[in-house]
Amino acid sequence: MVILSLCLIAWPWINVIVLRFLFGQSMRRAKVRSTHVVRCVVYSHDLSFWWGLSMMGVAVISIWIHVDGKALIETRLFLRLARYAAILCAVGISYRLWQGYRLYMGFDWAWATILSAQIIIFLSLGVLLIFWLGN
Repeated sequence: MVILSLCLIAWPWINVIVLRFLFGQSMRRAKVRSTHVVRCVVYSHDLSFWWGLSMMGVAVISIWIHVDGKALIETRLFLRLARYAAILCAVGISYRLWQGYRLYMGFDWAWATILSAQIIIFLSLGVLLIFWLGN
């Protein structure tokens, strides 16, 4: 759960780095400033805040409310719920980022830009997690 939360915290910052530096030439061609990239990333990543808040709420409610001496939500169920919610959150963030690039910044191939950036980010986070968990 901690690793999943850290990934969602790092994701917007890595997103800004990838989109600003890897696609800088496309941004110059489209006459888009770096602040526009930051704005699109911040607006699309508000879903991760709501994901974290909802997971924290479920955890607190599960701890406080007990039914017959057992927690309301078992740990395995909570972790499964958190994973599925994080996947939905990632899909929602990517969709909103794509729409921001398409509508706000006017990129012709916005879906390809966002898809390639997300693939780079997920591969980078995977490598970092392998090194972190391996040590």
